[in-house]
Amino acid sequence: LNGKKEDFQGKRVQRLIGLAKQYGKTDPTKNGTVPMVIDSVNDFPTAAGLASSASGYAALAFALCQLFKVENIDPSCLARMGSGSASRSIYGGWVAWRQGHDMVTSIGQQVAPETTFTLPVVILVASAKEKETPSSSGMQQSVKTSKSLAIRAKDRVPPRMIAMEKAILEGDFKTFAELTMVDSDDFHTICEKDTTPAIKYMTNVSHNVVKLVRAVNAHFGEPRLAYTFDAGPNACIYCRDAEAVEYLLPLADHFFPPSNLTEGYYNPRATKTPRRDVQSLISSLSKTVDVMP
Repeated sequence: LNGKKEDFQGKRVQRLIGLAKQYGKTDPTKNGTVPMVIDSVNDFPTAAGLASSASGYAALAFALCQLFKVENIDPSCLARMGSGSASRSIYGGWVAWRQGHDMVTSIGQQVAPETTFTLPVVILVASAKEKETPSSSGMQQSVKTSKSLAIRAKDRVPPRMIAMEKAILEGDFKTFAELTMVDSDDFHTICEKDTTPAIKYMTNVSHNVVKLVRAVNAHFGEPRLAYTFDAGPNACIYCRDAEAVEYLLPLADHFFPPSNLTEGYYNPRATKTPRRDVQSLISSLSKTVDVMP
């Protein structure tokens, strides 16, 4: 993984290989006739809350399906055995993870192609370091100790999913943004305040990103940006349009100086000449948003 030898006997990797063999028409590795080598490289920080496991296990599942000529099971089901989020990474566009009623029917399903609702996305890497609590063990910890997680799964997520799919199909950024942010807040509130011991994925930088996005939206009187944080400190920010990106990039440069960002992940080419009205916006936002040291 990323040029470093890892344990090939890990449960998740072996589970994927086992399923691929079970549903495959052929096994070229049988009796050791063909050696198997898995070489996976991420161009995003690994295990830092930016879905590196989702992309990695989706790629592995797809490759195994090709190698073993897998039939009668959705590739996203295999991917899910490695990482739940990987079930959404097999297909392009907007993808939902369907609960299903058993192992085979819990799959990723495309809601709409990427052309249906195209949004610019800006990734703010607060930290590329491997997080202290992995996503899988953190979720297990919340399942065991949180009283509100089950309520979230049963009562809050299903209607949000329906509303989110409708927003995507209709190109409704306002609803999309509100749902994205409230669900991110909900998830991290459970991790930080209703899990024992508490899991704090977000950092001061993360919370300042939330302040920035909320302040920008308040300034314009409508959602222009939407933040979401996976199990980590790094922000994924959806932008309503190209104009929103033109505001966001210089604001990010000001409140989160590039010299303090993770070396190797800052893209200076992404920053354009600031709009004329950005400086006045910075002055206005400085009352509520901190410049991170």
